Amino acid sequence: MTVKTFDELVAKVKSGKKSTVALVCANDAHALEAVIHASDLVDAVLVVEADKLDELKALLVSYLISVLLLLLLSFLLWKFSWKESWVQAGIVVIYLASSFSGGRMAGNMAGKRRFLWGICFGIVYFAILIIVSAVFLPGGFAGAGRLLWAAAVCAVGGMAGGMTAHGR
Repeated sequence: MTVKTFDELVAKVKSGKKSTVALVCANDAHALEAVIHASDLVDAVLVVEADKLDELKALLVSYLISVLLLLLLSFLLWKFSWKESWVQAGIVVIYLASSFSGGRMAGNMAGKRRFLWGICFGIVYFAILIIVSAVFLPGGFAGAGRLLWAAAVCAVGGMAGGMTAHGR
């Protein structure tokens, strides 16, 4: 069924169960008016500005790189029975690569003071990593020294990414 008018769309949505709608870059009056009219039809509405979406994109790319590299590290550990020191070095490389890529993206978005935005990105990357770890693995932290080391690695990786960014 092809919907040709806004009234047909509203009737179709009202006939079904409530949904969640994401409206990205709603910066014109028509889009915002549609959000107001849809408030009784949907569970939640998310309005995101374009620059905020780019910041989220940098975080998502960094965590995607982390997941892929952790899968590779797990495979190598399983296949070759690496020592613990090699695994720890691999985790440091993953922190560096992930925060570097995100810091580079953040630096490209910022244009000015790219190294500072890279450092900030590395710190945010690490903070989210710690929060997720605390939620899913309570009491699993290795100690303050290792946490500070990991935070420094993420900040330096982000700074290096920001320094290599070209800006806008």
